[in-house]
Amino acid sequence: PGGRETAKTFTSTKMRISYVPFDIKPFITNFLNRNKPVCLLVMETEIWPTLFRQCSKQAIPIFMLNARLSEKSMRGYRKVRKLTSATMRNVSGVLSQTEEDAARLKQIGGPEAFVTGNLKFDRKARPDQLELGRHFKQLFGENRCIIVAASTHEGEENSIIDSFISRCPQEYLLIVVPRHARRFSSVMALIQNKKLSVMRRSSNKPVPETCRVVLGDSMGEMYSYYACSDLVIMGGSFNPSGGQNPLEALSIGKHVVTGPYNFNFNQIVEKGVSAKVIHLVDNSDAAMLLVNTLLPSLKMSNLQRDAAIQFVKENVGALQKTIDYLERVRKTWRQY
Repeated sequence: PGGRETAKTFTSTKMRISYVPFDIKPFITNFLNRNKPVCLLVMETEIWPTLFRQCSKQAIPIFMLNARLSEKSMRGYRKVRKLTSATMRNVSGVLSQTEEDAARLKQIGGPEAFVTGNLKFDRKARPDQLELGRHFKQLFGENRCIIVAASTHEGEENSIIDSFISRCPQEYLLIVVPRHARRFSSVMALIQNKKLSVMRRSSNKPVPETCRVVLGDSMGEMYSYYACSDLVIMGGSFNPSGGQNPLEALSIGKHVVTGPYNFNFNQIVEKGVSAKVIHLVDNSDAAMLLVNTLLPSLKMSNLQRDAAIQFVKENVGALQKTIDYLERVRKTWRQY
């Protein structure tokens, strides 16, 4: 649903927005016959046996873009090796994020991959998102130290909030942004049950100094939350969810503190730790202790902000490589 809502913001008259049907032959065949695609572009790791097989039968080339495959996922696919291999034989081309991803995708039956890097490095915040971030800063407190707990998963908010209250000074403000909108109400109830002063972002009212926690109950505003913050704690990394993408925060100069579970973004996290713009901790208590150490210097130093931005800039280029590749192979697509 989130992706569909994002797609609706595009205004091209040449674009049709549609869900892909269940991976069942009559549904897929009808979908392909009705839409008549010239190719199928699959993002990251979406491997659908019936869709791939029917595209191949209709001579519709399949390209996997920004492809990645973790060691854990590879082991899962190899448990159904025959089906996976037969499905991957239908793929015309793979553009992978890393050499390791390329090797793993080949092991499950994919073709030789072209390594482009990660498309997420090429994303940029829009001016209106940064402007909304400045508005947030005014609402939340121009002089307060603001920490964003971004894209949190079930089970993480409780420990993050408890660690924040016990470890951080009264003047610090924590913004908790759950990963899924369906959990906004339950997270609000969790905070209220702790007898804390809390406000919802959706109230759009100034936050008093007595308020310790703000619930980020909005979708599509993550760049704006990052823009108003001084430091980001990455959700999904304090339980075995695999982490979330830290690049959006880094791209606007925000350092990221992440927990130990980052298997969905291993290479990015490893690079960021080496560049000293991502900070790895074992648990939420350690995260808040690190917050107290980092925040004073982060608020005072443009050098650390610039280091985060530079880290992202040094890794851009995947988008242009992807466009160039698709331009080269486009002549092989059939025309209607």
